[in-house]
Amino acid sequence: MRQQRAFIRGVLFWAVAATVACGGDSSTGPKNNALTAAEAQQVAIAIFTEVSKALSSVGATAPTAASRSVASQPTQTFSSPCTNGGTIGGTFSFTSNLDSQGSGTVNGSMTITPSGCKVSTGSRIIEVGGSLNFTYSMAFTKGAQSGNFTFHGGGSFTWSGGSCAMDYTVTVTPQGKETVNGTLCGETINFST
Repeated sequence: MRQQRAFIRGVLFWAVAATVACGGDSSTGPKNNALTAAEAQQVAIAIFTEVSKALSSVGATAPTAASRSVASQPTQTFSSPCTNGGTIGGTFSFTSNLDSQGSGTVNGSMTITPSGCKVSTGSRIIEVGGSLNFTYSMAFTKGAQSGNFTFHGGGSFTWSGGSCAMDYTVTVTPQGKETVNGTLCGETINFST
């Protein structure tokens, strides 16, 4: 299970990195919302920090080598108080059919539900609600990435000043090329490395 939490934290890192890389430091915010692009980035980072904290409290033991070689589909729930007040919870599912040689696929999903979770925008504290959902998949051959890593983020978060919908996909090739396409808080994302 520690490997699963570490993998999920890695996936969350990709989500934050994609958000930060694509948002820039523009001072003009999305239309009809009270957050600037920079503030939306800070809120996303804060939400994922709270999720990481909540996941660290999910107790489980590490899987044995035998259990790792068999497909597994654990689903777990998490819930935790947010650092500044409110709560954050959700579910995550992790499926691995990696064999003993490190070949196969890993995929999963996560739903995050903040409820009055107080996070910083960088200049003020806001209470965030909503529902965010993520899916991811990756293929390996002998422990090396052999197919595209695909990560999709959707849903929205809300606060007293409005809402921020997101629908984006991050794709990373085995060669390390990254593309991000979609929308975040009404802004179009189109980024490649």
